Amino acid sequence: MAPIPAPVSDRFRSVEILVAVYLVAVFGLTAVIVAAWLPVEWAVPTLAVVAAALLVPFWPAIRRAAPGSARPD
Repeated sequence: MAPIPAPVSDRFRSVEILVAVYLVAVFGLTAVIVAAWLPVEWAVPTLAVVAAALLVPFWPAIRRAAPGSARPD
């Protein structure tokens, strides 16, 4: 009997996990910034810069999972 294929590929699942970690980190950072009562003029740009910095480690995985990328076997 043939094995039942997974509904989601391992490639997608790894990126899905990375994005989940990223979102938790960004929302956690938002809570910290709001708790510190930064004015909006400071909180929004700070959140944007830190969110971009948090995305840097995930960029290679996102690129590998992109449609049309070469998949090393």
